[in-house]
Amino acid sequence: MTDPIERHALTAGTRNARSRRATMLETWLDTAPPKARGSLEVYVRDGPNPAIATAGHAVRHRRNGAWKSPDRSTGPLALEVARLADCRALISTAPAYEDANYDDTSRFKDWLARLVRDRAGLVLDIHGMKDAPADIVMGTAGGLTPAGLVETAIDAATRLGLTAIVAHTGHLGAERPSTITSFCLRELGVPAVQLELAPRLRDPDQDPDRFDRTCQFLAQVAQWT
Repeated sequence: MTDPIERHALTAGTRNARSRRATMLETWLDTAPPKARGSLEVYVRDGPNPAIATAGHAVRHRRNGAWKSPDRSTGPLALEVARLADCRALISTAPAYEDANYDDTSRFKDWLARLVRDRAGLVLDIHGMKDAPADIVMGTAGGLTPAGLVETAIDAATRLGLTAIVAHTGHLGAERPSTITSFCLRELGVPAVQLELAPRLRDPDQDPDRFDRTCQFLAQVAQWT
């Protein structure tokens, strides 16, 4: 039997189909029930490109004992990137009793470490921001993200009519050592960047064109070597 994630991937790959697929998958993620405390449910998509698109905040998650809302549409975006760039994806698929981008240790990071050790590759950690100084804010974990990767991302955004800026510090800069991006750069030794996306980029219902350009942007960055 086809699992729910792949079932939503069976429609054609056109722009409008991509938006419909993202909406259906987001609805499915919204209704996923919590698992047992201490467990984590993820979906892993494989691909020949070793790059990995991650979305640890695709579902509700716990931080400091309180539930936090998901970063809307980041799960569908990670999967669309994987399809477009033939790369891998790792997303949370049920409410998680951990925050992969905040807690010092997490099962999500354990999953990611296994994927990287299997095949080392670039990690694109996809998030959604509420206050948007630009369409995209690229977090470099204090400047550790390779300059060539940052330049590639800025060029890709510009070509697609999107605005992108760089942050080296603060939460948008992925400066905290426990962020996915910092963990990849410092602990796993692979290139990584945190990509904070404005709400207007993550609305496949109201703006399928901008959602499609966001998918194209992420896929182009995933081709960086």
